Amino acid sequence: MNAKRDHRSALRSKPVGSVETTGAQPALSICIPAYNRPVLVRRALESVIGGIDADAAFEVVVADDSTDPSVHSAIRDVTRDWTGRFRYAPNTPRLGLAANFNRCVELAQGRYVLLLHDDDYLLPGAVSTILDVIERSTETDRVLLFGVQVVDESGRVIRRQAAAVERYLRPAEALRRLLDEASFVRFPAIVVRKDAYDEVGKFDTEVGNPTDFDMWTRLFSRFGIRWIPSQVAAYTVHEAALTTAMFTAPTVRTLLTIFDRVEQMHVLSPALVRRSRADWFHQFILAGTFRRLRLGDRAGAVSVYQLFDMPEIRAIGRSPRWLPVRAALAGLIHMPAALVLPITRIAAIGLSRTDHLPMVGQ
Repeated sequence: MNAKRDHRSALRSKPVGSVETTGAQPALSICIPAYNRPVLVRRALESVIGGIDADAAFEVVVADDSTDPSVHSAIRDVTRDWTGRFRYAPNTPRLGLAANFNRCVELAQGRYVLLLHDDDYLLPGAVSTILDVIERSTETDRVLLFGVQVVDESGRVIRRQAAAVERYLRPAEALRRLLDEASFVRFPAIVVRKDAYDEVGKFDTEVGNPTDFDMWTRLFSRFGIRWIPSQVAAYTVHEAALTTAMFTAPTVRTLLTIFDRVEQMHVLSPALVRRSRADWFHQFILAGTFRRLRLGDRAGAVSVYQLFDMPEIRAIGRSPRWLPVRAALAGLIHMPAALVLPITRIAAIGLSRTDHLPMVGQ
């Protein structure tokens, strides 16, 4: 049976455990944890396999947590004529977000793993760029962080986020960067050697939505990162994204617990972790507030802003770095509704061009 017929049969009827890839170990596994977004998973898959040689040293794995059968149909349609390495794993019953991330890593046979959310996509030439970096990587390069374009639902670029020059950040410096900027890592731009995942353990299914941030703290604190200027992926900001539901008291408490874990790692001084904690949570809450304002949801913005009243947030103290933005947003949420949306739209343009405000409004 030729490779094309074999992969079609596997997609139609077989679980991934019975589908074998051929040849040497691929350098890269691009894994898509899919969930009930047929149009978007189609876009994600097309961005991976379009314009790249099917014989390139990578594989595509879809771990499908969907209950919508049209997702399966979309995946089948896109990969019908793809002769490269491909495997499809339907989850029955569904696993949930973090467990499906773990499923992706378990299924990956590549030396490095890229987890591509089904609502994000790769930019043209991305696979070749990533493979080139992997080819010249050293034993130190266990975590590769590329640049991204932050885009809206229509694909319009809101901002570009990338390193100025390529360099290796040692664990302490990488962890400090992560704690200083709430959006330092965009999921589709981080490529991790599979044995690094094996060493630090699985995504924590008890953490919930911030499970990625928890994982990055563990990886960065042990391995540091190779920070690469090339922009390889589009990170989509849209109302249906899970990140829009993150600005709640339970999530804040979970994130505070992650910071407690970071302090116990003893990679950074307690004083530095405390300062980073204050800056990070101010940025996080202000970002959520601004996002709701930009959507015209003033009641939602007020609700997010009131997270500052949580005793746990009050206990971490103020952030001088974010005090001007906090004062501005405090004024905005009390303005007449007719003025709020135009002002936030103007502010979004300015903030998206300001490198030291990477999270606000996005």
